[in-house]
Amino acid sequence: MSSAESFIARSQRRSRRAAQLLLAIAVGLVAAAAISLVAGSLRSSSVVDRFFAAAPRYDVRVFAQSSDLTPEIASTLPGVVRADPTPYIAFVSRGLDGRNLLINSTTVDFSQTDPTLRLLRGRLPGADPFEVVVNEAVVSQFGLGLGDRLPVATFAGDQFDEIRRGVYSPRGPHYDFMIVGVVRTPDDIAIDEARSPRPGATTSTNAMIVPVEFWTAHRAESIDFGSSFNVRLADGPAGIETFLSAVKKFAGGGNVLSDPWSESDKKSAFKTPVDLETAALVSVGVGAAIGALGLILLLVRLDHYELEQESDVLRSMGLTSAGLSRIAVLRTLPSALIAGVVAVVVSVLMSARFPIGLGRQLELRPGVEVNLAVVATGAVLTVALPLLVSALLAWRSNKVRANDGMRPPSRILSSTRLPLHAMLGTRLAFGGNSRRQRVASVAGMGASVVATAAALAVSMWIIGTQRLYDEPSSRGWAWDVAIGNVNFAIDPATVQAIGHSPLVNRASAVSYGQATLNGRSTEVLAFDLAGTAPPDIVRGRLPASPTEAALGAGLMRSLHLDLGSTVTLSLESSEFTYDNTTQTTPVRMTVVGESISPVFGESDFADVGLVSLDAIGMGGGDPTPRIVLTDVVGPDRAASVGQLIAQYSEEVHTDVIPARIVNLRRVRAVPLAGVALAAAIGVVALIATVFAAGRSNRRMLVVLSALGLERSGARRALGWQGLLGSACVLVLAIPVGLMTDVTWWRRVRNDLGVTAGVPIAVPVLMAAAAILMTAGVVAAFGAAVATRRTTVAAALRTEDE
Repeated sequence: MSSAESFIARSQRRSRRAAQLLLAIAVGLVAAAAISLVAGSLRSSSVVDRFFAAAPRYDVRVFAQSSDLTPEIASTLPGVVRADPTPYIAFVSRGLDGRNLLINSTTVDFSQTDPTLRLLRGRLPGADPFEVVVNEAVVSQFGLGLGDRLPVATFAGDQFDEIRRGVYSPRGPHYDFMIVGVVRTPDDIAIDEARSPRPGATTSTNAMIVPVEFWTAHRAESIDFGSSFNVRLADGPAGIETFLSAVKKFAGGGNVLSDPWSESDKKSAFKTPVDLETAALVSVGVGAAIGALGLILLLVRLDHYELEQESDVLRSMGLTSAGLSRIAVLRTLPSALIAGVVAVVVSVLMSARFPIGLGRQLELRPGVEVNLAVVATGAVLTVALPLLVSALLAWRSNKVRANDGMRPPSRILSSTRLPLHAMLGTRLAFGGNSRRQRVASVAGMGASVVATAAALAVSMWIIGTQRLYDEPSSRGWAWDVAIGNVNFAIDPATVQAIGHSPLVNRASAVSYGQATLNGRSTEVLAFDLAGTAPPDIVRGRLPASPTEAALGAGLMRSLHLDLGSTVTLSLESSEFTYDNTTQTTPVRMTVVGESISPVFGESDFADVGLVSLDAIGMGGGDPTPRIVLTDVVGPDRAASVGQLIAQYSEEVHTDVIPARIVNLRRVRAVPLAGVALAAAIGVVALIATVFAAGRSNRRMLVVLSALGLERSGARRALGWQGLLGSACVLVLAIPVGLMTDVTWWRRVRNDLGVTAGVPIAVPVLMAAAAILMTAGVVAAFGAAVATRRTTVAAALRTEDE
């Protein structure tokens, strides 16, 4: 490269140094956003798997009614490598707000590490057994913080029947705990949202974790709900049978329940919303990359302006196309390097902001994380693209460009029978006479169509997920109230009284608990075949006999079953068996339906089986109902519910929203941001296209004005242009958006196993039409102002504009 070319590049660069610097920084910032968003999406896509991979690994969960099974004894049983206690402890707040509110409490061996127990503030308990950690719900509910006392009361050993009826008046010992830390557990991130007119153990999300030392020292002083452990075995799953045999011998005939361990019963409650966040990051990242490309073109155009003006002089001095390209590259190189440095530095700093939303709560290593491949690729493109585009523009500036010319006005006026203003507007809307202008108009309107369709589709999707959250019937909750506690059998007299109450229109008694289907541990809802308010069915039909079952969509996928398949129900060591002496019998069942059962336990939405209470009895389990699903009478259903539950002391639910749907709603801000971005891109693309088409054809309008077209006629023609351009975008974007919405929603519906219809919101479509029409007309009249200021002499200049 000659010194003359370098001198020319430097001299041209000085004249626009400030503008080049500002544009280079803008390019770097937008490129940094694109780089960090793409890298953040990769980080987000793996966060769920990394979260569960870091959790302690076990082979089996076990529960024993025997109060003598301590952690020390459990760790000495055959094959045990690690036995972490997880028993439930019933505490009631004392002297905090004048009410007896249950605090869901468990115990943990804090000497064993668990990275998924996130310490938000404070520290973990030390040697003092009265030091505890609580979740954010306790802080919010009681207004407590680090260092505060948490006074509680416990239940006496003879209060089991009262608790079973939902009467929480503790008569056991009182304790004062000290809050030393605030934590977030996996259950706090993916928890079903239960609604109830009265506080209860199964509707509260508060949680307190006490040291295992407190539990072992004081468990005999109050009611004991038994011992439960997560156990890792030396022989892995192969050693489960030997281990359970030892537990049953130690329990001395007491009830022992077991469940093969899995990393999460509700992993999809994390996975589904995080996947949505990841997709949103990718989409916004692509949008930022397109924006960066637009800024790069503007930067190059600014750098190229003077070179283009002086190209004739430079060619006369002997410069070839290659020489002009080298000058252009030298002019753009400093700006490109500045943009690249800004992109790298800012993207590295921004990496600490990812993942977002729910994924951020799951990230075990928050902070700066550099994805070298993404950052390096983004930096190279940020530097290389301006140089490449600049070189190509300079090369083309030395070529003779054909003039598309302009059709004479007489031909324009005679080419159609439309009214003059509408005809002119039609020609302007689609690029006028120049082929280059027509291509630009089609490309601009195409970008607006794609962006508008995406905004419409995502808007409909958001409306659909909100409806799933707001409308219980869309996700299988078809009752006004569920009376009872899933952990305790309901009094048969209560079941009969509810069924005959004048306040009740329909009622079905059900039980709920862990069982095994085709060797997989899951939860099943067992309902009374004689009930009048059974669960809903997505397809097929309800079970009509003890040898028929309906399964949730997720359960059917995991077991590779469909309607007509055979499944085996086993109640051995399940929550439906009485004790270790109960003889269970496997029940072969035919799958006759796809169910949409409510979630009362730990299973994920769509992973619940539906069988009859008779099937539980046939399999050797306890068919006693635990809950009554009830539909009330009367125009004022809320009042009827209030009267009904006032007659019973059992816990009640008016709705249970599965964690998967709760979390989809929690992350709706992410797709909303995507809607805003897509809508902005669609409107800006339309405005730019309409305005550019109007300005590019101002020569034709000025000539027509000189031949007698009044000024108001030019404005009306441009108004028609804006309306026709907007209408063209809407005619294409609305069907594309609706088809995309239908496709997305069918996938969501099939994945969740719900019956909700495709969400189509007419107000959203009307709002989109109004915004685009307004934008098109405003842009057209902006072009009209520019046209009015153009003289005939200026319009007829020979140089290409």
